[in-house]
Amino acid sequence: MWVLRGSGLYKDSAILTFMKILIAILVLIGAGAYLVPYIKSDHQALEPQRPTEVVQTEMLLEEAQEEEKTAIPSDAIVLVTRDVGRFQVSKDSEHLYVSGFGGEIKEVSSEGVDLQSLSYIEGTSMMAGRQYFKDKARVYYIDYDSTGYKLITVEGADPGSFKAYDYGFLATDANRIYFMGAPFGSVSPSNFKIIGKQGRYEEPATADYFVADGRFYIVPDASKSVAVDVDTFVQIKEYEPFFKDKNRVYYRLDILEDADPKTVRVEPSDDDLGRGVTYVISSSAVYADTEKVTKADPETFSAVGYSYAKDKNFVYRGTDVVPGEDPLSFTLQRAAWLHHNN
Repeated sequence: MWVLRGSGLYKDSAILTFMKILIAILVLIGAGAYLVPYIKSDHQALEPQRPTEVVQTEMLLEEAQEEEKTAIPSDAIVLVTRDVGRFQVSKDSEHLYVSGFGGEIKEVSSEGVDLQSLSYIEGTSMMAGRQYFKDKARVYYIDYDSTGYKLITVEGADPGSFKAYDYGFLATDANRIYFMGAPFGSVSPSNFKIIGKQGRYEEPATADYFVADGRFYIVPDASKSVAVDVDTFVQIKEYEPFFKDKNRVYYRLDILEDADPKTVRVEPSDDDLGRGVTYVISSSAVYADTEKVTKADPETFSAVGYSYAKDKNFVYRGTDVVPGEDPLSFTLQRAAWLHHNN
């Protein structure tokens, strides 16, 4: 290589070597910039791009396998659908199928079941799963646990007189009451009647209160009940666990001894989350849930909110008088402020 030095041109091998090294470095830098997008952040080996055709083929195969896995047999008869199609029970001539929330069809053991006559019992729970079915000889109940859905026989049930009820898991036949596929103790179904609903903040509400054979029960405990006047027994306010008949007022199975059933009313005093004291007000007494408000004036007493209530004399929180508060000017806004700042 010739370079200008002083007033002449000279061949310089050192300069030539330097230029070769510089060119090699530039080439390496350019190659590195090109390869960086393909190098994993954890410095593993380079990952080449897969051909688009291969990726698309694999996706189509996965979709086909998924459709095959969740497809309902073409000859299946749908017995019942719940929760906008997310739960479904179907049958064909040899099998019983349950489709759960994941959309996958599972075959449920139907040994001993007459599939030809198997039918859904109308009126069963609106919730997914927990439905009653019958064939010409037996009654069945679809339950589920950690292993999935299963069909169980309701022992001793009479398919001819068996009846299920909306919301909840209660059923009766001519001889017994059933809860979630099993006999409800030895309680007689005589004069069976569902009383209201519980679960004010749940959808759907569950019908777990009932009277039968002159007594009031709350599932699932068949060992506890209270004698009531069945003909006049009612839930005082929907979703609230307070009841009355012509003789008494009840909180669940407990009697509110001083409450007057002829004048009683129920007023919840809830907070933002629907929690709080419920006041039971009658001409003879006022209760905060099950505790008597001894200083209350029943005639002017009313719930405010956030567990507070008032009458012409005092402001109350539960059974206690709130000192320093004026009942005439006490409002829901004041109750909310006290709730959030105390």
